[in-house]
Amino acid sequence: MRSFVAVDLSEDLIPPVVDVQSQISEGKIKFVEPENLHFTLKFLGEITEQKAKDVLTKLKGICSSFKPFPILLKEVGVFPSLTYVKVIWVGVESEEFFTLSKLVDSGMGKLGFKQERNIVPHLTVGRVKAPGNKARFREQIKALQTIEIGEMMVDAVVLKKSELTRKGPIYTNIEEIPL
Repeated sequence: MRSFVAVDLSEDLIPPVVDVQSQISEGKIKFVEPENLHFTLKFLGEITEQKAKDVLTKLKGICSSFKPFPILLKEVGVFPSLTYVKVIWVGVESEEFFTLSKLVDSGMGKLGFKQERNIVPHLTVGRVKAPGNKARFREQIKALQTIEIGEMMVDAVVLKKSELTRKGPIYTNIEEIPL
């Protein structure tokens, strides 16, 4: 099964994130559906049921060392750069979230998954297929760089299954691990 480790976006922050999406109109962009908004901590790819059990065991160990903590969603940015945009994201301000991300990456590395060099905690809000008028697109992104969307509590990590369909991905929670 195609899987990843995530933190779900709280329900009350979905409308302001959708509002941010609506302010970016330049270019051909595939926005993440509201019900699919989440913070990916680690993409695992195709894994077996046994590997999923190993992942859950490792995640439970990591999560046991955390208590619920707040994060602040602020600023809109892009990967890899404003001159060549592929992903539009909302940033996360929280030292605990960064630490959680690093520990999940390291823990999954011990299970044989490739580790990331530069972890940038973020909420993907869209994928750019074609930027359209690049100057106008950059203006729209720059206008959102100082936005503050809101705060939420991180109280669980979720192992999710991702099924790719013609209409887009369908995410199913395999197991939620509380902090």
